[in-house]
Amino acid sequence: MSRVLLTCASWLAWSIFLTVSATNIVVGGLVQLIAAPFDPERRASLTLNRWLWGKALFALEPSFPIQRRGLELVGPGPYMVVCNHSSVLDIPACMGLPLPLRVVGRTGLFKVPFMGWYMRFCRQIPLDAADPESVEAFVRATRQTLAAGISVLVFPEGTRSLHATLGPFNRGAFRLAKDTNTPVLPVVVYGTHRVMCKGALPLQHLFTRIRVQVLDPIDPAESSTARKLSNRAHEAITAGLEQLRDGGRVNRALVATAGARYRARGRFAEGFAKGKMSRDPAYAAVLERLPSRGLVADLGCGEGYLLALVRAARPDLDLWGLDHDPGRVALGQDAMAGEARLTLEVGDAREASLPRAALIACLDVLHYMIPTEQDALIARLAAALAPGGLLLIRDGETAGGLKSHLLRLSEQVAVALGRHKGDGVFFRPAGELRAALEAEGLQVEVLPCREGTPFANVLFEARKPEAP
Repeated sequence: MSRVLLTCASWLAWSIFLTVSATNIVVGGLVQLIAAPFDPERRASLTLNRWLWGKALFALEPSFPIQRRGLELVGPGPYMVVCNHSSVLDIPACMGLPLPLRVVGRTGLFKVPFMGWYMRFCRQIPLDAADPESVEAFVRATRQTLAAGISVLVFPEGTRSLHATLGPFNRGAFRLAKDTNTPVLPVVVYGTHRVMCKGALPLQHLFTRIRVQVLDPIDPAESSTARKLSNRAHEAITAGLEQLRDGGRVNRALVATAGARYRARGRFAEGFAKGKMSRDPAYAAVLERLPSRGLVADLGCGEGYLLALVRAARPDLDLWGLDHDPGRVALGQDAMAGEARLTLEVGDAREASLPRAALIACLDVLHYMIPTEQDALIARLAAALAPGGLLLIRDGETAGGLKSHLLRLSEQVAVALGRHKGDGVFFRPAGELRAALEAEGLQVEVLPCREGTPFANVLFEARKPEAP
């Protein structure tokens, strides 16, 4: 049954992709047709491509959430945008960049009915590297596009790779960048190969996060030849890919070490623990912010997964965890048996005594309390923080659309089944929780924490100022 449901969900995701793509073609074509007399460079279609295919597609499709970073590095352009290529989804992933962007694509795409016609009408750039005439047309069109202030997206590998490996670069785009003195903007895309890999239908590995990382622009004047410019871009994207393979996830070695503690409970328990450890974006956020010394506390520690990871990463830190469920705490105590400087307790976060801590994680706890209890707990957490200490709170985002509704429904089911303690689910707007944290003198930053999940969560990073 699960395989049937997964197949249905996959085809539903594929249908959404096709529907948005078709809407982009129809709406973009009509708007550009009307605007054509006043818009010789077809900029209207580029703007619609960005908002419909680059943004609306991922907003409407919960199966592959996207995260774009480094957008602050993007100037007005134009750029020669170069990107690794392993999936058709790489194109809409890059379309969301804050740039008017024209795409270089293989000539076969321009022969597809409707889509190919739309691409030609919008002056996307065809290229057949084996055809000298096509190469000459590509050079002319790219020069004209850059001269008009429009950036060009090129996949210098020339084809889609398998498994997000990076192949050698063709140098044509880099020669043009040198000739026109156009900065090269390297972009790394990771995760699209798992959703829509080369030669595979329907969509695969739903709920895989797609990550886009913009790297520092490269001045072509700093490279004496197109080959050296190409090598610099290749090295930058290679390094970026390596970072994204584990970016947003916990290091595999740490997961293997921490997850092995649960092996005595059986293969399922170990596998579940490792899956939770490797895929929960809040766990990765905690590990990235571990203090240099002191105690790490976890409210709502459950089976102790987060603390097991922290112990694997930093054996020198003291650890303390609290959860209301005796069974889950007992499992964690068994897994962490014999560990010094580690305590797991059963108790109610609203009443339990809190230790002085350098970092406190409070993940998915607040919304089981009414707002007044939430504010009271926040005050107690702030008081328990050491000067310079960090409080990390994950809670639901009320303005997250469908993902917010899915999160609320899943938590209501968990409460009804007795999985979590509480009289209901009480999500609050992020602004209210931020105000409550700031009222305790904490410096607060609100970050998205939904990557790789179908739910709308945010992470509150609240730091206590250092003592004067």
